[in-house]
Amino acid sequence: MPAAMWKLWLKPGWHYGLDMTNNFSSLRAVFFDFDGVILDTETMLFKSWCHVAESHGCSFPLKEWAANAGGYQYHLFDPITHIEKEAGITLNREEVNDERRAWFFEQAATLDPLPGIAEALKAVKSIGLPLAIVSSSNREWVESNLERLQLLSYFDTLCCGNEVEAVKPAPDVYELALERMGVQADQACTLEDSPQGIAAAVAADIYCIAVPNQVTRAAALKGYQRRVDNLRDRPFKELLLDIEKDLSRAL
Repeated sequence: MPAAMWKLWLKPGWHYGLDMTNNFSSLRAVFFDFDGVILDTETMLFKSWCHVAESHGCSFPLKEWAANAGGYQYHLFDPITHIEKEAGITLNREEVNDERRAWFFEQAATLDPLPGIAEALKAVKSIGLPLAIVSSSNREWVESNLERLQLLSYFDTLCCGNEVEAVKPAPDVYELALERMGVQADQACTLEDSPQGIAAAVAADIYCIAVPNQVTRAAALKGYQRRVDNLRDRPFKELLLDIEKDLSRAL
């Protein structure tokens, strides 16, 4: 994308040079996944399938579902096929999914940000680092929820799945974020919760912090540089300072 086009996506008047007195020179941008990192829709999505399974008298497995998280490649685990086999029935897939989605959206509208998110975003902005959302979800979903949560103003750009050819685990949406922010892969870090999201960050050569939620703790997470249980227990600036040191050593 030509530099002139970035202005369509970045906040007017934002200057991407950093004040070197703030101890950050290698780290130049911070990325956040949305679903499962900022808003725990991953757990609510799992619960939506549990709701369907229970209505047909069967259980729904967390471990198998967690492998799909962040990308939902149903060749890994097809939830409707599982329910059909467990219940010994054949389902109308379109009707089941329409009803499940309606339940999910109703419940997701009541969710608050995950603990520590607001404080983490404030910490990033306080030290002058630009922020981007990097999500496989479509822009309307991400933007409307950030606005509802009163977090939209923290982000300098939103890079979403409907803007790229392939979603996570492909690196496309991360490559878009790097382009819009005008930084190299070794100048950014990202927070991801899922196998697919971490794989996308790895494919884009971006430093990745794994922050699993209730669902993705059951998944086999690998490839990340750091893992934290949550963003509540430690000041986020301290984590960023550790990442700055890691990136500086890698130069």
